[in-house]
Amino acid sequence: MDFELSEDQQLMKDAAREFCVKRVFPHAEAWDKKGAIPEDVLKELAELGYMGLLIPEEYGGLGVDTISYVCVMEEFARACASMEIVVSVHNSLVSHAIAKFASDAIKKKYLPILASGEKIGAYCLSEPGAGTDAGSLSTTAKRDGSDFIVNGTKSWVTNAGIAGIFLVFVKTDPAAGSKGISCLLVEEGTAGMTLGKHEDKLGIKASDTREVDFTDSRVPV
Repeated sequence: MDFELSEDQQLMKDAAREFCVKRVFPHAEAWDKKGAIPEDVLKELAELGYMGLLIPEEYGGLGVDTISYVCVMEEFARACASMEIVVSVHNSLVSHAIAKFASDAIKKKYLPILASGEKIGAYCLSEPGAGTDAGSLSTTAKRDGSDFIVNGTKSWVTNAGIAGIFLVFVKTDPAAGSKGISCLLVEEGTAGMTLGKHEDKLGIKASDTREVDFTDSRVPV
């Protein structure tokens, strides 16, 4: 079995390392102390295609293979774990999930703006009383005409303070237990949706992490 990287995979790895040497290593400590990745760095990451690594080319992404993606994340984590988690959550937990499971209409509307970095993605699963035990989550979404009414609180939401698109796991059929869980796409600014304080974590401080609370938030079906 050949474990060597292909030429394209090696190029992806080398390009990511070069970017990190020039733009990340010299500033990573300062970013962690400040508690944020600068907006111009996020913009540059998007311009270089790193916000669309797992998004198919037809939606404006690079559509790279898994090994290439891992090589890039490895280089990012080597330079700044905070930056890596911002990019990896945006790519693997949000963009990839939409690309794989969403309707064509959702893909066409949201994947291009995720690939361009116009909007950053956040993933809302953990809760104060459930951790990452998805089967025990208590956030609910009740159907009301053409909307869902969402109520509940999500904890440890990576990218919450910089995100424009949130994937939120909710119980749409509480009686069905873990089989009654759905995932809703919620846009920033939705009425009844509020962000908590920036969490002062032990590490990866430049990754914005917050609670996200929903109180009678209307989300279109």
